[in-house]
Amino acid sequence: MVTTAIIVTFIIRPKFKKYKIINLSFKKSKLTLRELSNFDGKEGRASYFAYKGKIYDASSSPLWKDGTHLKKHFAGNDLTEMLKHAPHGEEKIFQLPIVGQLMPIETKKEKSLEERAFYFMAYLNLILVFLITFIIALWRW
Repeated sequence: MVTTAIIVTFIIRPKFKKYKIINLSFKKSKLTLRELSNFDGKEGRASYFAYKGKIYDASSSPLWKDGTHLKKHFAGNDLTEMLKHAPHGEEKIFQLPIVGQLMPIETKKEKSLEERAFYFMAYLNLILVFLITFIIALWRW
């Protein structure tokens, strides 16, 4: 268990983190809602939101500090329905730069090798803990 924990911590996790950073920094013109959620304006990430199928960049707007707009609306989401309750109209959104389009249907992507190895090691450790606990319980009985 210690060996698998060391492998996951020092080998797989850095590769997994590097893979995720590469995906976030990759500029695409079409994003799914799941990919859009990565651009939430936190920890230095860009603040993107979708409105009527288009993705807008609110990173430079002072009203979207840290990925939130007046602590009610959050970057990384589709805000089409939210505008009905906003005190302003579409014209404020149209002033922001468009960075892409929102893809309506998410296609299932296969997980990377690092991600599959990470889950395998995590479940292996979980199973080993339960087996060891079960064996100790049988000995004590």
